[in-house]
Amino acid sequence: MNDVEMTELLLDIADAGEHGIADRLRRENPCHVARTALEELTFRLNPAMVTEPAVDVQFLLSAGDRSVEFALRVGAAGIQVTEGKAPQQSVTIRWELRDLVLALYGRPGAACDATRVVSVDGEPGPRTNAPDDPWLLRYKAAGRVAGEVLNALSPVAPSVRHEALKAGADKWGENWFAAHYDRHFAKYRDRRVNVLEIGIGGFEAPGEGGESLRMWKSYFRRGIIHGLDIFDKSPLAQPRVRIHRADQSDPLSLREVADQIDGIDLIIDDGSHISSHTITAFHTLFPLLKDGGLYVVEDVQTSYWPGWNGGHTSFTHTATWIGFLKKLIDGLHHQDQLDEESRLGSYLDRSVTAIHVYHNLVFIEKGVNGESTAPSWVRRHTNDMELTPRGSMVKPVLDR
Repeated sequence: MNDVEMTELLLDIADAGEHGIADRLRRENPCHVARTALEELTFRLNPAMVTEPAVDVQFLLSAGDRSVEFALRVGAAGIQVTEGKAPQQSVTIRWELRDLVLALYGRPGAACDATRVVSVDGEPGPRTNAPDDPWLLRYKAAGRVAGEVLNALSPVAPSVRHEALKAGADKWGENWFAAHYDRHFAKYRDRRVNVLEIGIGGFEAPGEGGESLRMWKSYFRRGIIHGLDIFDKSPLAQPRVRIHRADQSDPLSLREVADQIDGIDLIIDDGSHISSHTITAFHTLFPLLKDGGLYVVEDVQTSYWPGWNGGHTSFTHTATWIGFLKKLIDGLHHQDQLDEESRLGSYLDRSVTAIHVYHNLVFIEKGVNGESTAPSWVRRHTNDMELTPRGSMVKPVLDR
């Protein structure tokens, strides 16, 4: 079993909760479990956390009658995890392996701190009173690293804004999308979600791009992030990040990708931004989105630009994404239309339950659009309302 498979297995095991997790873990190699969990911890640590001198964190992890030791080193060379004893144990963390797994992969509020013991080496003490005493500098660095590790193990709910800046994604700063993502994605943050983002970035270079994928991996701490691009981006795959190659203007290749995902909760189109491609992808993937899911389209300003299959003479032209979106708004109200066939509604009419439009960004909610409309006796063909003599109230007029 590779690290990617082990990560997804640990997500499943953590869902068993505090009572079932120990039995599930007994069947697995504790060294493989510990290494995978600590690699996830390394990903969640602040990548800018570089200390000099280096700080070694010794993990002593027990699993029933078995125990494993791992060292996490934070220094100028970055953050590394190795099996065995740390060269210099500046920080020691003793913990039940099951509780480490729950802290990283479990549901919010899981009881996982009771078996954790953390100590920072405070001996033999500084040799001088100088603030730059070497031992004192190492001791302070060890305290900072211990605090960062505990923060990553007991994370405060992250914001998309924070994660975008940390990952170098263009959702905040170059664009101002992250605040809207915070509003709409918060309820999914701690769920076992499958997120599909169209467009990975970096153009033809296989190892370039992927900033948004890393951002979503950090934000959705229990999610699987799927990236789709027309170019080969396979070097960017990692635990909880899967890479797919497909053309968003080709329905067949999009469906092949969707077949590899066990239900899609969130779709983000940050692909070509060409209206015809955006519309094709929406027609193909929206029916495959779970009820209660969200379909997001970024950079919709290209609807007004001729070079991007936009810029038609009419702002309601359905060949542009904005024109298509306006048609979706009509469909959202299909029950109220006068034509009997229109009132029956298309699949999209019956499945789009809300549309949130921001500058260059759109969120579309999927569900069952089946709310009843006004009763049949309310007049629809002439003046529907009649003012009272004082003009302060209105009342319906019967269509009879």
